[in-house]
Amino acid sequence: MRQIVFGFFDVLVNGHKQREMKPLYLKELAAFCKSNNISMYVVTGVKKEIAEPIVKKNNLLDYFCPENIIYIDDSYLSSLSPEDKELKEKKFNENNLAEDDYHKIHFLKTNKLDTNDTLFVGHDIWTDAFYLRRYTKANVILIKDTISNNHNPFIDDIKELQIITPDFELLKKYLVEPIVFNYSYLDSYATKALQRNLIGAIDFAKLDISSIIKKKQEQEALKKLNENKKID
Repeated sequence: MRQIVFGFFDVLVNGHKQREMKPLYLKELAAFCKSNNISMYVVTGVKKEIAEPIVKKNNLLDYFCPENIIYIDDSYLSSLSPEDKELKEKKFNENNLAEDDYHKIHFLKTNKLDTNDTLFVGHDIWTDAFYLRRYTKANVILIKDTISNNHNPFIDDIKELQIITPDFELLKKYLVEPIVFNYSYLDSYATKALQRNLIGAIDFAKLDISSIIKKKQEQEALKKLNENKKID
């Protein structure tokens, strides 16, 4: 791997899961990455005026170059459609600590990183392991203590996901050894979840069952008529 990219809340700093984040591995990891020309990034998903005091409080500048700590800025917001920009600004106004998950995808796709050589460290199976990996092709590992599903509690078991309690030696292994990442079980889980959501969105009370049955009967009658014509 040539890059390791960290999420912010619930990965490096305390966040929505109310778990104490103590990334004691950062000192060794930063030294190792520097000596091996591996770039380290943090993508905050939060505006600089909000995130920068949190960065300083957690001493992240001891391990990450300032230019590699990525905040939401005007250039990112101007890249959005007017509708999306308005929605995000509304979200930030309601909660200035709200994290923009798409910002991580935008950074990986627009900063000329070779995502095949990029490891992303996140905590959410939906926004990180499924969507970010799907749209950027970066491989993803998840933090065990703060793992979530679209920021909700995660209680299922998905085979082959790389869910870890991080330490330096383990992260080093991901960076230097060929690890097999298998997302087929996650993709199957996500497909079923999307199907359930789609079915759940259907208002069955408004379905005209009699019309559906009548249409089905007409299709069967037409099929039978065609079969009889072939016999004649």
